[in-house]
Amino acid sequence: MAVIGRNDPCPCGSGKKYKKCCLSETKVISSEEFYYQRLSEAYNSGFDKMAEYGTSLLNPKAMDSALAEYWIAGGRKVMPEEEDFQRQMPLFTPWMIFNWMIKPADPSKKIEGIKGKTIAEIYFQDKGSRMDSLERQVAEASNRNPYRFFEVLKSDPGKRVHLKDVLTGAEHTVQEQSGSQNMQSGDLLFGRVVAVNEVKMFVGLAPYVIPPAFKVGLIELRNRLKAEKSEITEADIEHEEVNIRQTYLEIDQHLYRPPTICNTDGDPLEPHKLVFQIDSPKTVFSKLASLSVTESEEEILSNALYNKDGSLQRVEWDWSRLGHKQSPGMSNTVLGSLLIEGNKLTVEVNSTERAKKIRKTIERRIGTGVRFKMDEISPFRPQEALASAQARERQTPSSHESLMQNPEVQQYLAETMRSHWEGWVDMKIPALGKRTPREAVRTADGREAVEALLIDFERGKAIQPELNELNQLGVQQVRELLGLSKKV
Repeated sequence: MAVIGRNDPCPCGSGKKYKKCCLSETKVISSEEFYYQRLSEAYNSGFDKMAEYGTSLLNPKAMDSALAEYWIAGGRKVMPEEEDFQRQMPLFTPWMIFNWMIKPADPSKKIEGIKGKTIAEIYFQDKGSRMDSLERQVAEASNRNPYRFFEVLKSDPGKRVHLKDVLTGAEHTVQEQSGSQNMQSGDLLFGRVVAVNEVKMFVGLAPYVIPPAFKVGLIELRNRLKAEKSEITEADIEHEEVNIRQTYLEIDQHLYRPPTICNTDGDPLEPHKLVFQIDSPKTVFSKLASLSVTESEEEILSNALYNKDGSLQRVEWDWSRLGHKQSPGMSNTVLGSLLIEGNKLTVEVNSTERAKKIRKTIERRIGTGVRFKMDEISPFRPQEALASAQARERQTPSSHESLMQNPEVQQYLAETMRSHWEGWVDMKIPALGKRTPREAVRTADGREAVEALLIDFERGKAIQPELNELNQLGVQQVRELLGLSKKV
């Protein structure tokens, strides 16, 4: 292990010798931190040399070939958009130097024996004498070292991060100053760890942490790679490099593509307004009133409007059902709304599937007394919906705050959240292979997957800030029910 010599340049960057600078002060820089700084400088200078060499060696078509090979590993048939490309640069450029292997038609000038070699290996062969010893060591440790997934075990902000390879189980302590500031236990990283003289550093790292919930899919990947073997070896990681990178690119697209917002049935949101002509408002209402499971006919009609002759003029009610697929603590789900105005029936729902179902139900119940006129479909714009909700919240903050201070409301929310989390442990969760959390924790992999989901839930912010504390209590309640230790 390298030790800071008295006459070495001071690692603080002052330009003075160590004995004339930080040695005499109370601050102490460990040998690992000092050597990490030297490794970082060596990597940057060596990488610049190899990148410049690669640019002169390869023609533009070869560069496009490298990008296509990196990107199409994610199953894409088109090149990335500029935004996606820029986000991938911290990973793509080191991959092109250290992992991408030259094809026979790629180089722009003839160099013997380059087929199947990386740019780094060709540089070693052709220009290696231009590298100093440390530059060469970092480059050789990076060469053909595949990217993989890591879980953060612990972070020492501004200094280092302790990691576990999700696939092989190997643990690492990596010197990392800037990135470690924002890393938390349970975070997932995608990149490469390089070791030189027992000091470890990242060479290529995704520019963001991956939420813990994605570990569930990585456990599935680990089991596929392991198959009948007792463990996954480094040779397995090298052999599956493309599949591992494809998994990362799929996660990247999931995180950065425009979100698909769905209703409680899992249907993409798409507002529909169905309009019917009806013969008798009273008859239609009597046959459709039971679509509401929360109000009786009498309760609905208590807000109705009538003509002078006593005939029904206007009435509005909800289409609902008992239970809630996503929150067992809620007693019902609102599926849409119905409005009778004179001889017109209007139904509003938020998905194509619900529009089909309610139309079929209405025509079956009413028969010839109803005639479908049109289905008005509106594009769903998430940003507009969010802006509208925020505007409404700003208009009535005092009434909302007053409501949330009501002891009865607080008790109701607490009971609802408690019931939700009690029900969650026995819900079939798609991410767990349609097993319930109670079933999943019976295996080591299942416990690991459930733990990742709980960490993600703990970090999530509820739509209403008042629910955040209740959510935290609910997650801890799940841990107790499933026999999982509390995370500190």
